[in-house]
Amino acid sequence: MERPNPYWQRLAPTLTATDLPEHWVELIGGDTTKTPTKQYNSFGTQLTYWELEKHLKFPNLPIQPDRLRVGRIRGQGLLLPHRDHGITCTLNLYLEASGDDTTEFWQEKPQAQGIRAPNSLQANIYSPVNLDQVDSFSAVKGDCILLNSREIHSVRIRSNSERILLSLMWTELDYKDLANILK
Repeated sequence: MERPNPYWQRLAPTLTATDLPEHWVELIGGDTTKTPTKQYNSFGTQLTYWELEKHLKFPNLPIQPDRLRVGRIRGQGLLLPHRDHGITCTLNLYLEASGDDTTEFWQEKPQAQGIRAPNSLQANIYSPVNLDQVDSFSAVKGDCILLNSREIHSVRIRSNSERILLSLMWTELDYKDLANILK
């Protein structure tokens, strides 16, 4: 059996626009002023996301996600290398993406130590100088990419366009298991 990439895997569209409401704003109730669940600013880049109720079902997925969110990334810069809290793997459907931006994966150098984000119980943010980049990918609109959220990753935004994605997240299912199920 072929082993999946340990960091990420591009999938044939398991989800398509027909699985979703016409526009991403509808996913957050049609109100662009709705208060986001979280918002982070990092070196010129802003990540905003809205947690969704688990009312969306995806008939093409054999295992439904534990959490859903819509994310929006704006501004040229870098979302620092990090590990996601409480998430083992994430399937991102890129609703808007230019292809110029990259998600990068990292391994810790021996001296690397994580930094605890505000309101965080774990040290999950890292300085790139204490890491070695081991892989990366760029996404375009319509891409469906499975990420190993337990691995350190960052997002480098080079374009002036927004990156908008629907994230389906699993909290206990192992990345390798889901990658083998979805391939």
